Amino acid sequence: MKLSWCTIHVHDMEQSKSFYGKFLGLRKTRSFSPQKGTEIVFFSDEDSIEIELIHNEKAPLSEGTCRVSLGLRTKNFDELLVKAKEGGFSLSGPLILGEDMECFFLQDPDGVGIQMIRDETVI
Repeated sequence: MKLSWCTIHVHDMEQSKSFYGKFLGLRKTRSFSPQKGTEIVFFSDEDSIEIELIHNEKAPLSEGTCRVSLGLRTKNFDELLVKAKEGGFSLSGPLILGEDMECFFLQDPDGVGIQMIRDETVI
């Protein structure tokens, strides 16, 4: 399994892009809007680990709230999906995001969001 990215749901996308891009010096690798009112932007370091910023106008965060989740790529996608279902985890998916990223979402025991991503290339 490989940590692919950390997701941060942000209050103000412009301030967050400035912080991660200009202040920290990370490079913007891609951005898209999967639906009206939602913007997703990825920043990367030299090791290709990414930070995903998400701003959703329809689901604003209250002040002081921070929602963080992890994106994990795995070759054991089908096995983990079965284990999650059998283990009674609350999950959503599987679904296809973008053009070809198959994933499902669940939470760890402390409520941290985990996005499991099918990846045939993980060693």
